[in-house]
Amino acid sequence: MNKMKRILTIVLTLALIVTMMPMNLTNVNAKSTTRLSSKKIVLQVGKTKKLKVKNKPAGVKVVWKSSKKKVATVSKKGKVKAKKPGKTTITAKVGKKKYKCKVIVKRKNSIKVTKPSDNNNSVINQVTTKSEPSQIVTTKAEVKTTKTETTKKNDSTTVKPTVAPTTVAPTAKPTVAPTTKAISTTAVPATVKKTTVKKTTVKATAKKLSSNKVKLSVKKVAGASKYSVQISTTKNFKKVVAKKTSKKAVFTVKSKKLKGKKKLYVRVKVYKKVNGKTVASQWSKATKIRVKK
Repeated sequence: MNKMKRILTIVLTLALIVTMMPMNLTNVNAKSTTRLSSKKIVLQVGKTKKLKVKNKPAGVKVVWKSSKKKVATVSKKGKVKAKKPGKTTITAKVGKKKYKCKVIVKRKNSIKVTKPSDNNNSVINQVTTKSEPSQIVTTKAEVKTTKTETTKKNDSTTVKPTVAPTTVAPTAKPTVAPTTKAISTTAVPATVKKTTVKKTTVKATAKKLSSNKVKLSVKKVAGASKYSVQISTTKNFKKVVAKKTSKKAVFTVKSKKLKGKKKLYVRVKVYKKVNGKTVASQWSKATKIRVKK
């Protein structure tokens, strides 16, 4: 019997040891596993937070990376900085394994409203942004003065003071103008006027039928930097045979294609410099060139 008891006790102790072993191993593994200090963080724009790799193996470098650098960036040491509202994922590469942390970036709280305080029937609402000023109402109590009545009885005068009851007007409830929260609005840029250059006209033209030269005279425009002309055989200028740009209003256009042409049309465009930029006018009306034999 004693041997059986000893065997049973040994078996029970061994069973207890076996059941306790996995628990201790799992606890040790949980403490020694490599992981990030946070799996999810929420930051406001401009704020920072440092992430750490816990239980990092010795001699292994950590490479940090952000999936959206416009939303949040991360330094070589794991410092996360919020840039723009949105969501991104910070990845820490430790050896061949990767550990991720979700980052949510929110806007800054731009409006702060303080609670109203009641003192002596006056209400003052204070708002950090611009709002309508509150009204302070004060009421005055009406008090009637006392009067004395004199009565004469048997040549003896007695004075009876009569006091009228004082009436106090009920205090009016303070009326407060509703405070409106200021909404931040971006400044609207002023409308920029388009700079336009007035069109000019062709004053005089001359060409001989056998010549390849056309003499032109353009109406001068004040401040013009140059004049550009086109010569075509059609009025709609689908077939341009010659063109030239000149700083002067009187000039000559040369081209072999002009020789022997009876019908020619010319149009002109003016160029000006406005605020350092060159602005062009629209084309003038088509003018027929006088061709002499």
